[in-house]
Parts: sequence; C-alpha cells; structure tokens
Amino acid sequence: SDYEFLRHAYLARALREQNKTVAADHEWETAVKLTGNQVSALKTLARAASDWNWDNEQANVLWLLSDQQEARTEALQQLYQHYFQAGDTPGLYKVLGKLAALNPTDLDIQNNLAQVALLLHVDTDHARKLIDAAYQHQPSNPAYATTFAFALFGKGDVHGAIGVMNKLSDAQLQDPPVAAYYGLFLAAAGEGSKAEEYLRKGQSAKLLPEEKTLLNDADRTLQRD
Repeated sequence: SDYEFLRHAYLARALREQNKTVAADHEWETAVKLTGNQVSALKTLARAASDWNWDNEQANVLWLLSDQQEARTEALQQLYQHYFQAGDTPGLYKVLGKLAALNPTDLDIQNNLAQVALLLHVDTDHARKLIDAAYQHQPSNPAYATTFAFALFGKGDVHGAIGVMNKLSDAQLQDPPVAAYYGLFLAAAGEGSKAEEYLRKGQSAKLLPEEKTLLNDADRTLQRD
C-alpha cells in the first residue's frame, strides 16, 4: 500500500527504543526504499525523522529530495539549516555548492560559498573570484565586505583586510559576526586593545568550528603580547 513505508519507519523507531540498532537501521533503509523516491513519501519520512530527532536519517532523506526537481530548493535550504546548526562546515560546503549552481545570480549564496571554501581552504581561487564579484557589486554589504576582507587576510594582506572593514559603518562593525572577523584582523595587525573589544562582541555570534578556532588563536596571541 501507499503507506507501507511508514509501517517500516515506525517499526524502526520501536526497535531503536529497544536498542536493537541493526534491526532498526534495516527497517529504516527498507522504509526509504519503499518510498520509490516519491516526493510526498520522502517528505513524510523527513518529517518523521525530524520529529524523532534522527538528524542523520533526516539529512539522508533530504539529500534524496534534493535530487527531485520540484523539492530541490526547499530540501537544500533545510540541509543548510541542518549543517549550520550542527556546525558541520564540510556539509555546508556541499549544500552551498549545489545551491550556488542552482542560483548563479544569488550573491548571498555565492558569498556564503566563498566564505565556507576559504574557511576550509578548498577551491580558494574560485572562492576569491566569487567574493570579488559580489563585493564589487555591493561593497557596502557588511557580509560581502567581511568575506572579501577574509580573502585578503588569507593571502597575508592584513592591512588590506582592515582597510576594507574600515569602510563599513560603526553600526555594521558592531554586528557580532562582522565584529568577530574585524577583531581577528586587528589582532593580526597587533592592535591589541581594539581587537579585544571586537573579539568580545564576536563571541555572541553563531560561529562555525573553524571560525571559533581562528578567534581562539587570535585571543591567545593577544594574551601573549
């Protein structure tokens, strides 16, 4: 029947509650197969996995949905949220690569892809091209300015990075995700007390693990000086 897949999903849940992991995994895989990759069935499974806090299972079903044209964008946006909340930067990179290919004129997506690529040190030449284009288009956008400055910083041009940030307004620089990077650049330039102020502001931003590492390293540098 149409709902055979759900029977197996619920069986998977019951087995997992009895700590019968192997059997539970088998039932879940059966449930996924029985959807026949139909969008409505996959969405039902993704919702069930979400309700049960089965993060990995939910992500796997969302990836299947991302292969279906009518569900693709929504599935990728949900995957973006999933990996962002989980602090999974390689997962974010994978999702953003797909979103960027689907939305080549969306500067926010291109900016996010560039930023994540620079954080992971992957395909950095392409990342620099993307952020160059976004920044030239909207130099007063604080997110683009920050990524553009980070690209300069990655090439060792600390003063160039600070110069880009100094063109932003005070209010923009106070925004925690922007402040975090500004503090990072200031610390690298040896501007200790000013760097500390912005790094403190940056602490309240929702940061990826690679960003936290950069900030912690900057903090340690300042403590040594």
